[in-house]
Amino acid sequence: MTEIAVTLEDMLESKEDRAFCQSELIDKYKCPLISFTVVMPGKVKQNKMTEKIFQKGTSAIEAALEGYCVKYKTYRNKKTGPEAFYCVDISAEELKKLMTEVEDRERIGRLYDIDVINVDKIPVSRSDFGMPERKCLICGSPAHACSRSRKHTTEELLCEIERVLSDE
Repeated sequence: MTEIAVTLEDMLESKEDRAFCQSELIDKYKCPLISFTVVMPGKVKQNKMTEKIFQKGTSAIEAALEGYCVKYKTYRNKKTGPEAFYCVDISAEELKKLMTEVEDRERIGRLYDIDVINVDKIPVSRSDFGMPERKCLICGSPAHACSRSRKHTTEELLCEIERVLSDE
């Protein structure tokens, strides 16, 4: 696999494209949407670790969705990382609770970025249910704070991700 470094511009374009795709799918299927990407620090977003995390994540999501009406699912492989979308005919609240369980069940779930978007195109947040925010993979502090302050180096984070994957 050729590892390609991505730029901030690439990431912003990808985010915009993903938002457009999410909106189109919600309009078409008229139900809440799961948007799944992999948390991968650094400039390379497509590598063997990403593939393994994505495969485990999609398997965990699909297992959690067994018995529910999945109207649509698709995967996209982009240089900014793999993406999966699922349109599921249940309430966004129930869907968010299911996906939070997927993220929290195993340590590897910290590497899943599973967003649930309601039919009104507003993301459903953990805080909407009084659930705690996600923790840093390394130190257990709020992940958002560590990320924003760049508390840990990319190398430290990648080493910890390798450790998580080797424990699987």
